[in-house]
Amino acid sequence: MYNTSVFETAMNSCGYKIEEIKYTDKSRQVRQVIGMVRIPRKVTINGDRKTIFKRKKFRWDASGHCFSLQSNVRQRRYDLPIPTIVEFQKQEESQSQM
Repeated sequence: MYNTSVFETAMNSCGYKIEEIKYTDKSRQVRQVIGMVRIPRKVTINGDRKTIFKRKKFRWDASGHCFSLQSNVRQRRYDLPIPTIVEFQKQEESQSQM
């Protein structure tokens, strides 16, 4: 399980918005995150094809896997790169100690 700063960094790097964070009982580690993703849609307006962005809600579990809000359908393309963020933070800490 990871803390809030790791999830905030991962969500910001992917361009997602956090709406709600749920924590575990005994510690302040993240159990679940509910947020929004901007999804591009192609529409035809007066004969012209345009791209509009709609927001859709998803939820992420403690390991950064994305699921639909109401069901357990996995949405792999919106998973968070949490291991990459953790590794990057470790490298920054080691460089700052030198």
